[in-house]
Amino acid sequence: MARSPLLHPAAKPLLFAAGLLPFVWLFYAAAANQLGANPAEALIRASGDWTLRLLCLTLAVTPLRVLANQPALARFRRMLGLFAFFYALLHFLAYAWLDMGFDAAVIARDIPKRPFALVGFLALLLMLPLAATSFNRAIRALGAARWQALHRAIYAIAVLAILHFFWMRAGKHDFAEVAVYAAIVAALLGWRALRLRRLRQAGQPVPEPVPASLPGPQAASGLPTRSISTTCPGQPTIPCWPKCAIDCASTTVRPARARPLASPVCSAGSRLPRRMRPVLLRVMARCIATDTDRS
Repeated sequence: MARSPLLHPAAKPLLFAAGLLPFVWLFYAAAANQLGANPAEALIRASGDWTLRLLCLTLAVTPLRVLANQPALARFRRMLGLFAFFYALLHFLAYAWLDMGFDAAVIARDIPKRPFALVGFLALLLMLPLAATSFNRAIRALGAARWQALHRAIYAIAVLAILHFFWMRAGKHDFAEVAVYAAIVAALLGWRALRLRRLRQAGQPVPEPVPASLPGPQAASGLPTRSISTTCPGQPTIPCWPKCAIDCASTTVRPARARPLASPVCSAGSRLPRRMRPVLLRVMARCIATDTDRS
């Protein structure tokens, strides 16, 4: 099976470069005095617009991954979320500098007085722990379940961002752009709610994959592998040998019952290399111990 372009090593660097393009343009436009008659307002508004766009893109990853059957899209979710935080922080700093002159006392008095500023600031505060835990060591420290529960705060952040945008435009009675973003966020959150309801009605567990691209003990081996989640939540990921004719982002690793324990295989039937077997055996032992403790 042909490898997905989304798994190409250049995919993430290209996304990173694309995420920086709006910042580069804003920096150049400010330096070249091309932000119009009111450059402060233009910079604040542009950074806020890009925050909303990136929040929508971050929320769109899961629906696109499921509907298009492209599990590899999950690799880009954290980077998109970090870029959303970056532009939200830039939005706040532009307001604090260009409108308030970095006067902390004035900012502290201004934010509670204006509802749109208050909800925007709350959204930024909620984004802080998400950005602070968007790296592999934090995921291991928190565990997959707690990490996922924390990062569900993005739903509240998206709603607060739309409310911030609505109240900001209320003074000008210009709601056309607000309606577009609100419809996109409503569709993305509505899809999640419908999917959750259908899964519960069917009696199926809600899929909660371990965060993509979390490296496990195989990172030091230098093997050309891709990470996948184990059947034991919260345990490190195990590499799927490239012979597996599957997309490893949505696959579990488990021992074949008909084979000796010393010869673990990928769920697609491809044997793992000899030097990777001890890693898989250790994780299997942890899973067995966890199941025994729970029972």
